[in-house]
Amino acid sequence: MSTSGNHGNQPRPLGTIVVIGRGFSISFGTDFGGSGMRSEPPSQHASIGDDFSSSDTDKNEIEIKVEFERPLTDDEKKALDDLAKSIAEISRLLSKLPADARIKLSDGKEITGQELKDIWSRTDFFIDEKGTPYRNQTDRGEADYNGGNPRVRFTIETVSNYARLNENSLAGTNYIALHELAHMTAAGRASNQAHGGQPDHSQGWKKNESLANDVAHALLVHAGLPTLPIGEKQGGLSNPPPQVTLPSTPDGGGGGGHDHQVIH
Repeated sequence: MSTSGNHGNQPRPLGTIVVIGRGFSISFGTDFGGSGMRSEPPSQHASIGDDFSSSDTDKNEIEIKVEFERPLTDDEKKALDDLAKSIAEISRLLSKLPADARIKLSDGKEITGQELKDIWSRTDFFIDEKGTPYRNQTDRGEADYNGGNPRVRFTIETVSNYARLNENSLAGTNYIALHELAHMTAAGRASNQAHGGQPDHSQGWKKNESLANDVAHALLVHAGLPTLPIGEKQGGLSNPPPQVTLPSTPDGGGGGGHDHQVIH
């Protein structure tokens, strides 16, 4: 799922993850357990301690903004709670990733740790009602680089479906967030320009989705976190899938991790 934009702005340092909706807020600081819904926005946000060392003056938080006004179900609240925890976990993952780490894609393009850090540190998330149509011709969600102010949109149904895969981990919500991050890299935007908007399961769609799958899979394997089995219905993985390459290690393919079922 992706759309693309152009150019870039300076990244902001990462701070609190805040879920914002009408009449409630979830705020995650250093301790991500037991957050819960609150009836008013938090008055002060604590840093999660993963600073990307940016000089930008943009807000020191990643927002997850709920774009509809009806009350959330208990299942939807849990899904958003899991998504916020995934954003925190991914933030920690990327903070430990060396800037000169590389993921070499099947077409020879490379994505660096620095690029991933920069895009992630500027990204906000928006949650839409079930059935919302997107510019990529799906009703699931989209990633938009947005001229260097990246935005990821999901329907609440999409987040809930992947949160149900989490079981005793954050495998589902980690995957969808990293998948969309991959779409917003320079390689992801080039792929989207070439193949985006094509019908699901077409060859162009498969090339576009497999790139994002490869990046998400490589990052999760590198961090030792559970992965989802990515089948052809989701665009598949390259064979062998790429891995994160550190400056002191040779290029090569990689795989592994724990598997959970993917909802398509």
